[in-house]
Amino acid sequence: MQGAYTAIVPIKAWARSKTRLHPDRAVREALARAFAEDVLRATALCASVGAIVVVSSEPGVGPLADEVGATVMPEPVDGLPDPLNAAVLHGAAWAGEQGDDGPIVVVPADLPALTPESLADALELALPWRGAFCADTAGSGTTLLMASSARQLRPAYGDDSARRHTALGAAALDGVDPRVRRDVDRLDDLRAAAVLGVGPATLALSSPRLGG
Repeated sequence: MQGAYTAIVPIKAWARSKTRLHPDRAVREALARAFAEDVLRATALCASVGAIVVVSSEPGVGPLADEVGATVMPEPVDGLPDPLNAAVLHGAAWAGEQGDDGPIVVVPADLPALTPESLADALELALPWRGAFCADTAGSGTTLLMASSARQLRPAYGDDSARRHTALGAAALDGVDPRVRRDVDRLDDLRAAAVLGVGPATLALSSPRLGG
């Protein structure tokens, strides 16, 4: 990893992830792990990314992070009213403490179709802006969130986050690859991601029982 960006990858504990994705908890956990594995590999192979910090309290994240040379930080204390944005800010604080004032990107761990090239293209588009984001496929949510430095990062993930990020001054990036917009919460989302092409860990779980 030699690029300019620091990537923050928040990863929710797999047992608490993707509750709308599949009725079988074991299947949900396996998919959440596969998504995270594919996202971390794509991010690590992106020429624009120089460092990755994973914010998670999931014990299984460690080996995946080690594979790609990522730093792991535990999530902030449980029970916070806004755990995802707190995790993002925790990662941004780590980036600031490293003394690197370069650009930063939040890469959610539920983008199984993400590729190094699609990520690099989005990061290139974001460079002129102090803050920028990629809306999800529906247009109301947010996948990637970029800022010119850790100090400029203003996460507002959650319901209607695209509108809230716009209100905070972030530019909505047009013309980005659909693979950076395709997050997965339901089986229909996973089928749509599969049409775009998913990473090897997710692909390995494709079967009739998953709708793959």
